[in-house]
Amino acid sequence: MILTIFGQPGSGKTTMSDLWMSEHPDWFRIDGDELREILPNKNYSIAGRHDNINRANTIATYLNHQYYHVVMSLVNPFQQLRRDLVGLNPESVYNVFLVSSRTLKRENHFHMFEQPKMSEEATLRIDTSDKSIIETYEMIHEGFYHYAKGKQGF
Repeated sequence: MILTIFGQPGSGKTTMSDLWMSEHPDWFRIDGDELREILPNKNYSIAGRHDNINRANTIATYLNHQYYHVVMSLVNPFQQLRRDLVGLNPESVYNVFLVSSRTLKRENHFHMFEQPKMSEEATLRIDTSDKSIIETYEMIHEGFYHYAKGKQGF
């Protein structure tokens, strides 16, 4: 299974993946910022973002096909790349889209962010503006386990 937590900077992606890993230490974590440090990519253009997300998707797909569970936390602003991940991992991807009206990291927002459509399967949208960290995490946890219940290999 692959749990993707995506949204604009400052929405809570890394915080949520940190909490997930504290309860699921046997999972693999792919964080967009950490990936940029390991595989130097300081290119925040559309092409640079595509490269970083494609790398994350490739790593997550490989691990998933080896029967490992993965949590991903990255901005992931492109619908096609999110669909590509699902296409490579049918019935194994659960998306969590975090949004926030807080101004934290607003200067780093990607202005061409393609919000998920209501038709995108297995996508939970959470506005973290007025929720505590625990409330947000519990929503992710409950949504994921409801989705994953009965999936092959979980």
